[in-house]
Amino acid sequence: MIDKSILTECYADTILLEVLVPTRSGYNKQNGCNAVAKAVKSHDGFRLGISDKDKKVVKYLEEFEEI
Repeated sequence: MIDKSILTECYADTILLEVLVPTRSGYNKQNGCNAVAKAVKSHDGFRLGISDKDKKVVKYLEEFEEI
């Protein structure tokens, strides 16, 4: 399922997505940006991580382009 491949960092991100793009099974909520980065990095298939800007930058996320 594509919706479980979309990882959110916090409850606000998850609620925003559920309001904008509701799904039957919900989204894959993680606890913090480090958990989102780890889950994206450890998966071979499609993963979309959504996190807000924190004071501390996760090193792995520096490899990506911000859109």
